[in-house]
Amino acid sequence: MTIENNVVENNDLGFNDPTSPYGPCTPNGGSDCGEGIHLLSVAKSVVFNNQSVGNSGGILLTDELGPNHDKLIAANYVAHNSKDCGITVPSHNLGLNPKTLLPDPSFGGDYNNQIIDNQAIDNGVNGFGAGIGIFAPGPFTASYDNVVSGNLIQGNGLAGISVHSHAPNAYVDGNVFTYNTIGQNNVDLADGTDSTPTDGFTTGILIWSAATKYSFTVSHNTISDNTYGVWMTPATVKAKGLKSNHFSVTTPVFDAS
Repeated sequence: MTIENNVVENNDLGFNDPTSPYGPCTPNGGSDCGEGIHLLSVAKSVVFNNQSVGNSGGILLTDELGPNHDKLIAANYVAHNSKDCGITVPSHNLGLNPKTLLPDPSFGGDYNNQIIDNQAIDNGVNGFGAGIGIFAPGPFTASYDNVVSGNLIQGNGLAGISVHSHAPNAYVDGNVFTYNTIGQNNVDLADGTDSTPTDGFTTGILIWSAATKYSFTVSHNTISDNTYGVWMTPATVKAKGLKSNHFSVTTPVFDAS
């Protein structure tokens, strides 16, 4: 499937409605409501050169009914989606085998997606939204081996690229962040972990895992106009390529503990 050259705007009217028949639009429904473009359990598809503006969130990839993988999300303008992320890759299904602790796409998982040459600007500023977010909220959910490259990311409520692994074995391994241009982000000063530590400063890239160790590649990005270039939890996160980034920030790499 190809979705290209569309203007998608102002899809946010059902957000946070306690009377909504659609669960995600209710106040405790997880907030996947009012997205501009939502690909649910879609494989081998392209989202190219669209404008997703003024929605709750910009582009959402989820796996409720099966794996979401091998997509190209490229050259999109994703801006002013004030309640959620610009581009979000959250797993809501079983993507990790509980017995082997290895990725298992039989049920779900978000993986092998290419998020390239997009503009993610001014998203999540009235809610909690990153420019590009990779999230695994529960045990054995899995968002992994995705590539985020060549994007312009600035002015978003949470960190420009934000990774949250909220529970033991919430799998986010192998994601690659490279050659992105990242301006000031975390403008809500509210990113970080579920409890502590929180990140109360502007930040380019934030990576945290609550319990399980994971590895990332963070290389050749240009990060400017932030207090922190890369904020991460050192007990659970390893990042290759940090020295290859170009920082114009107060603290290039902040180890949060």
